[in-house]
Amino acid sequence: MRCASAISESPYLSHAVDHACRQLLDQLAGSPCHWVCLFVSPAYQADWAEALHAVHEQLRPAVLI
Repeated sequence: MRCASAISESPYLSHAVDHACRQLLDQLAGSPCHWVCLFVSPAYQADWAEALHAVHEQLRPAVLI
């Protein structure tokens, strides 16, 4: 089993999600992503749905919390 973690400090949520997903995909090196736990600041609450969609599209996790 591979484990990976990523963080982004971009002030733009879409850029932060893309950056973190790229980091995770690089670390997983082709292994499937089974589980993602996403932490997003309440300051971005208006864009949470967009972030969830982007994570689903890029990582295709079986479980996303």
